[in-house]
Amino acid sequence: MTNDENILGKCMYFTTGSLSRCVNDVANIHFEDLGISPSHAFLLVVIDKKDKANIKDLASELNLAHSTVSRNLELHIKKGYLIKTTESRSTFVHLTESGQEILQQIHHRWQKIHADFLDAFDGNEEEYIKFNRQALSIFEKLHKKL
Repeated sequence: MTNDENILGKCMYFTTGSLSRCVNDVANIHFEDLGISPSHAFLLVVIDKKDKANIKDLASELNLAHSTVSRNLELHIKKGYLIKTTESRSTFVHLTESGQEILQQIHHRWQKIHADFLDAFDGNEEEYIKFNRQALSIFEKLHKKL
Protein backbone atom coordinates (compact mmCIF):
# COMPACT_ATOMS: atom_id res chain seq x y z
CA MET A 1 0.00 0.00 0.00
CA THR A 2 1.37 3.39 -0.94
CA ASN A 3 1.27 6.35 1.36
CA ASP A 4 -1.38 8.03 -0.85
CA GLU A 5 -3.71 5.01 -0.61
CA ASN A 6 -3.35 5.06 3.17
CA ILE A 7 -4.33 8.74 3.30
CA LEU A 8 -7.39 8.24 1.10
CA GLY A 9 -8.44 5.16 3.07
CA LYS A 10 -8.58 7.27 6.21
CA CYS A 11 -10.61 10.08 4.64
CA MET A 12 -14.35 9.70 5.23
CA TYR A 13 -15.11 12.47 2.74
CA PHE A 14 -13.31 10.63 -0.06
CA THR A 15 -14.41 7.10 0.74
CA THR A 16 -18.09 7.92 1.36
CA GLY A 17 -18.21 10.09 -1.75
CA SER A 18 -16.76 7.27 -3.83
CA LEU A 19 -19.12 4.76 -2.24
CA SER A 20 -22.11 7.02 -2.81
CA ARG A 21 -21.31 7.40 -6.52
CA CYS A 22 -20.86 3.64 -6.90
CA VAL A 23 -24.06 2.80 -5.01
CA ASN A 24 -25.92 5.33 -7.14
CA ASP A 25 -24.53 3.79 -10.36
CA VAL A 26 -25.58 0.28 -9.28
CA ALA A 27 -29.10 1.50 -8.48
CA ASN A 28 -29.38 3.48 -11.71
CA ILE A 29 -28.52 0.41 -13.77
CA HIS A 30 -31.50 -1.43 -12.32
CA PHE A 31 -33.91 1.45 -12.94
CA GLU A 32 -32.78 2.73 -16.34
CA ASP A 33 -35.40 0.78 -18.34
CA LEU A 34 -38.24 1.82 -16.01
CA GLY A 35 -37.93 5.51 -16.81
CA ILE A 36 -37.75 6.49 -13.15
CA SER A 37 -34.75 7.26 -10.97
CA PRO A 38 -34.03 5.22 -7.83
CA SER A 39 -34.66 8.26 -5.62
CA HIS A 40 -38.02 8.93 -7.29
CA ALA A 41 -38.85 5.24 -6.92
CA PHE A 42 -37.98 5.34 -3.23
CA LEU A 43 -40.33 8.28 -2.78
CA LEU A 44 -43.19 6.11 -4.07
CA VAL A 45 -42.17 3.31 -1.70
CA VAL A 46 -42.28 5.69 1.26
CA ILE A 47 -45.66 7.08 0.21
CA ASP A 48 -47.02 3.54 -0.03
CA LYS A 49 -46.00 2.84 3.58
CA LYS A 50 -47.94 5.84 4.92
CA ASP A 51 -51.64 6.25 5.54
CA LYS A 52 -51.37 9.93 4.70
CA ALA A 53 -48.33 11.43 3.01
CA ASN A 54 -47.75 15.15 2.91
CA ILE A 55 -44.78 17.11 1.62
CA LYS A 56 -43.53 18.18 5.04
CA ASP A 57 -43.42 14.63 6.45
CA LEU A 58 -41.89 13.20 3.28
CA ALA A 59 -39.17 15.86 3.20
CA SER A 60 -38.34 15.18 6.83
CA GLU A 61 -38.30 11.40 6.44
CA LEU A 62 -36.18 11.47 3.27
CA ASN A 63 -33.87 14.28 4.43
CA LEU A 64 -34.72 16.33 1.36
CA ALA A 65 -35.69 19.95 0.86
CA HIS A 66 -39.41 20.69 0.77
CA SER A 67 -39.01 22.10 -2.76
CA THR A 68 -37.26 18.92 -3.97
CA VAL A 69 -40.03 16.69 -2.67
CA SER A 70 -42.68 18.98 -4.12
CA ARG A 71 -41.01 18.93 -7.55
CA ASN A 72 -40.65 15.13 -7.46
CA LEU A 73 -44.28 14.69 -6.43
CA GLU A 74 -45.43 16.86 -9.34
CA LEU A 75 -43.51 14.61 -11.76
CA HIS A 76 -45.24 11.54 -10.30
CA ILE A 77 -48.63 13.25 -10.53
CA LYS A 78 -48.01 14.09 -14.22
CA LYS A 79 -47.05 10.46 -14.88
CA GLY A 80 -50.28 9.34 -13.23
CA TYR A 81 -48.64 7.54 -10.29
CA LEU A 82 -50.01 9.88 -7.61
CA ILE A 83 -53.07 11.99 -6.89
CA LYS A 84 -53.48 14.87 -4.47
CA THR A 85 -56.25 15.09 -1.93
CA THR A 86 -57.07 17.93 0.41
CA GLU A 87 -58.36 17.56 3.93
CA SER A 88 -59.05 20.73 5.78
CA ARG A 89 -56.01 22.86 4.96
CA SER A 90 -53.63 19.95 4.40
CA THR A 91 -52.70 18.35 1.08
CA PHE A 92 -51.83 14.67 0.86
CA VAL A 93 -50.65 12.40 -1.95
CA HIS A 94 -51.76 8.85 -2.60
CA LEU A 95 -50.78 6.18 -5.10
CA THR A 96 -53.06 5.65 -8.08
CA GLU A 97 -53.68 2.28 -9.70
CA SER A 98 -50.78 3.05 -12.08
CA GLY A 99 -48.69 3.96 -9.05
CA GLN A 100 -49.48 0.60 -7.47
CA GLU A 101 -48.52 -1.18 -10.70
CA ILE A 102 -45.15 0.53 -11.01
CA LEU A 103 -44.58 -0.04 -7.30
CA GLN A 104 -44.49 -3.79 -7.95
CA GLN A 105 -41.73 -3.25 -10.51
CA ILE A 106 -39.92 -0.94 -8.11
CA HIS A 107 -39.97 -3.56 -5.34
CA HIS A 108 -38.57 -6.15 -7.74
CA ARG A 109 -35.71 -3.82 -8.68
CA TRP A 110 -34.95 -2.96 -5.05
CA GLN A 111 -34.64 -6.69 -4.36
CA LYS A 112 -32.06 -6.97 -7.13
CA ILE A 113 -30.20 -3.93 -5.84
CA HIS A 114 -30.25 -5.35 -2.31
CA ALA A 115 -28.75 -8.59 -3.68
CA ASP A 116 -25.97 -6.63 -5.41
CA PHE A 117 -25.19 -4.72 -2.23
CA LEU A 118 -25.32 -7.89 -0.15
CA ASP A 119 -22.75 -9.43 -2.50
CA ALA A 120 -20.37 -6.65 -1.48
CA PHE A 121 -20.64 -8.08 2.06
CA ASP A 122 -20.01 -11.61 0.79
CA GLY A 123 -23.63 -12.46 1.51
CA ASN A 124 -23.36 -11.60 5.21
CA GLU A 125 -26.68 -9.88 5.83
CA GLU A 126 -25.85 -9.19 9.48
CA GLU A 127 -22.78 -7.18 8.45
CA TYR A 128 -24.78 -5.45 5.72
CA ILE A 129 -27.44 -4.34 8.22
CA LYS A 130 -24.80 -3.33 10.75
CA PHE A 131 -23.04 -1.18 8.14
CA ASN A 132 -26.31 0.53 7.16
CA ARG A 133 -27.16 1.25 10.79
CA GLN A 134 -23.69 2.68 11.41
CA ALA A 135 -23.91 4.84 8.29
CA LEU A 136 -27.32 6.16 9.37
CA SER A 137 -26.05 6.87 12.88
CA ILE A 138 -23.08 8.79 11.51
CA PHE A 139 -25.37 10.73 9.18
CA GLU A 140 -27.71 11.68 12.02
CA LYS A 141 -24.84 12.85 14.24
CA LEU A 142 -23.26 14.92 11.48
CA HIS A 143 -26.61 16.27 10.30
CA LYS A 144 -27.29 17.69 13.79
CA LYS A 145 -24.17 19.84 13.40
CA LEU A 146 -25.52 21.54 10.28
